[in-house]
Amino acid sequence: MKRKTRIKQRWVVLIVVLLVILAVLAGLYLWQQENLKAAANARKYTQQELREQLADSRGSVEETLEQHPEITVRDLNDEERKALRSGELTPQELIAILTQPKDSGAKAPEETPAPETTPVPETPASQPVDAPTVPTPTPTPTEAPHEPTPQEIYEAKLSELVAQVYVMREQYTAQLDAMVAQAKAEYHAMPESERTKSKLLSWATGYIAKANDLERQCDDQMEAILGSMNALITEYGGDSSLVTTMANSYANEKRIQKSIYIQELEKRGIM
Repeated sequence: MKRKTRIKQRWVVLIVVLLVILAVLAGLYLWQQENLKAAANARKYTQQELREQLADSRGSVEETLEQHPEITVRDLNDEERKALRSGELTPQELIAILTQPKDSGAKAPEETPAPETTPVPETPASQPVDAPTVPTPTPTPTEAPHEPTPQEIYEAKLSELVAQVYVMREQYTAQLDAMVAQAKAEYHAMPESERTKSKLLSWATGYIAKANDLERQCDDQMEAILGSMNALITEYGGDSSLVTTMANSYANEKRIQKSIYIQELEKRGIM
């Protein structure tokens, strides 16, 4: 009886191990398929065409957001991108800026001119002076603080999640750009004798590994944001098409960016 139980346990362990291996292989296959598509597009399109595709992909998100005017969020402008990259703005500060309502600019209160005072005639020190009568100010009624409605809470949370995607995209793009700039500088510093295909490929492998690690981090963060977004929309009965649009746009942008980087590698004879 014990022997049969042990055999069953071994089979269960073996099945679990096989399932894990299959899952890993499936993930590697899909990842490799994405890289093959990116490589094919790098040869099919010019860099200008790829950048236009990138703009179209981001435009699809904007079009979806326009169908939801209650969502108060916008993409970064050039000044905000520079401020984030330089550290002048933190991600949280930028998210707060991106989710501000368009009409939230509060005007400074106008100064009220001081009331004119009538000069009091001087009185000898020996003569008592009656204290002036000061009118009692009428208390101004204070408005009760506004309690946000469930719909307002939903809109604010959803806007913040969309802003997180915008900021995260810029953060990782900045890291990739920095990596590319460093690689270009190292390439230009190489003597011609070191620019053989085998040596360049070996040198580029280190940067490819770093880019892959960065991609996995970005994928994990994006998956977490989309999961929170989907849970929020489900809870409030919202439109789930936004999650689909954000996921598709992210996948498209990633593929296009890879194609652009592959073109750079091919230009230098590395691929």
